[in-house]
Amino acid sequence: MKNLASSILCLMLIACGGGASNEQPPAPTPVSLQSNKLSDNAVDENANFTQFKQHQVEIDLQTLALNGNNIYIKVYVDAEQTLYLGKVPEKQIFSIHVPNNVKTIKYDIFSDFSDDEQVTGEISL
Repeated sequence: MKNLASSILCLMLIACGGGASNEQPPAPTPVSLQSNKLSDNAVDENANFTQFKQHQVEIDLQTLALNGNNIYIKVYVDAEQTLYLGKVPEKQIFSIHVPNNVKTIKYDIFSDFSDDEQVTGEISL
């Protein structure tokens, strides 16, 4: 009985089977491929990609009266974004690259001599 019922169901499915139509399915629209290579993406000759500006900073180290052999400076925007940490340049005026959106930088100057006080300041750009 089960065989007869399954045979009838199979015949019904075969009889219903998809009739062929003469219509063609629509062709997919062509996809324009975008490349991630810089060489494949032309840029205008006058395009500018600067994210940093160079600023001249002047700090008179003679007035600080630090006694240490090595004097260091930390230039930062806030506690999480340090722009420079290292020895103070020999020149009184030095340049630093700062992100374009920064309007004020802070600095700490300190030495390797334990009795020297740390000097903290702020510069508006």
